[in-house]
Amino acid sequence: MTAIKPGKSVRFAVIDAADGRRSMTWEVVTAKHTQDVYVMARSMGHVWKYSLHQKDDWHYGFTEVGAQRFLPGAPSRHLDEWKRPEAFAPGFHRSIQIVVPDAELRAWPSGVTESKSDKIIAVPAPGPGNVAVIELLFAPWGDWEPVKLEMDAAFRVATLEQADKSSVHVIALQRPWLESDRPRVESQKADLRAKVAAEWWAGAKAPRGCGLGVQDDGTRYVIDLAADATPIT
Repeated sequence: MTAIKPGKSVRFAVIDAADGRRSMTWEVVTAKHTQDVYVMARSMGHVWKYSLHQKDDWHYGFTEVGAQRFLPGAPSRHLDEWKRPEAFAPGFHRSIQIVVPDAELRAWPSGVTESKSDKIIAVPAPGPGNVAVIELLFAPWGDWEPVKLEMDAAFRVATLEQADKSSVHVIALQRPWLESDRPRVESQKADLRAKVAAEWWAGAKAPRGCGLGVQDDGTRYVIDLAADATPIT
């Protein structure tokens, strides 16, 4: 797989090839001259994003435009701040997970398409009862032995080269959708509809939103959710 050069980006979405159901489009962007990495949903990138900075100060929050709209006068536009996690193998760090339940994929309304300028990598849908977990792994250049088994079981979305010749690997794994997760995610969907959807998606062509969380090891994740009231099955 050819690496994407520093300062460039990759865009991807989980798509069911059989029926066209899909997630939002996500984008990972590297900086041209530093090791900064930015992660965002394309439809919301002008108002919020994950910023994973070279100096290990990582945060999630609103852009300046988003803060002016949703947090006017707030002392900070950052909603969550943390440090780069400890390496799980020499030089290897987890960063962000994008979780996409198969049950949350939706067909876009008739006539809605990507921009002609968007080149989207289609990540295979995980199938009924499963979720796709898209991992962003920070790694040294070329040495994959510490995570070989995980990589062998993954769909490789992209490899992005960083300015210091290290790399960011975007991989998608299939996982079972745990019954214990469903009440919490249903609650997040209810909050999305009650607190965000009415304003955010007024006039939206393909309404979706996000639920946020933290794994036991401190890894942050975002769940790509449909903004409708259909329960998770």
